[in-house]
Amino acid sequence: MVDYAGNESSPSAETAVFPGAVDLLGPYPHPIITRDDAVFTLRLPPRAEAAEVDLRIYTVAGNLVKRRWGGLLTDPVPPGAELRLIWDTRNDNGDFVAPGLYFVKVTAGDYSELRKIYVATR
Repeated sequence: MVDYAGNESSPSAETAVFPGAVDLLGPYPHPIITRDDAVFTLRLPPRAEAAEVDLRIYTVAGNLVKRRWGGLLTDPVPPGAELRLIWDTRNDNGDFVAPGLYFVKVTAGDYSELRKIYVATR
């Protein structure tokens, strides 16, 4: 995980909802071009517990730009399963975001990851 200051840490094995490694891939493409979709992929281990998944986009000031619900994971998760979360570079009002630095937070049960992303213009 990466906090707003850029400090990295690992989720505790005691609090992880998934028994194994979880990988957050993306966004693709990066940098994200305004008016294009950004795709984030959550690669899940087998035997993951049921969990609600969502994606949130924040400004560097910490203001919520977009909440995108990813769905509900149900038992059992097949080996190598991936969940794709797509952000259309719009805010909750339906307007395209301005170019700049943003943070994306993906949460799945007790798993959470925060990373920096950049939105550029064409």
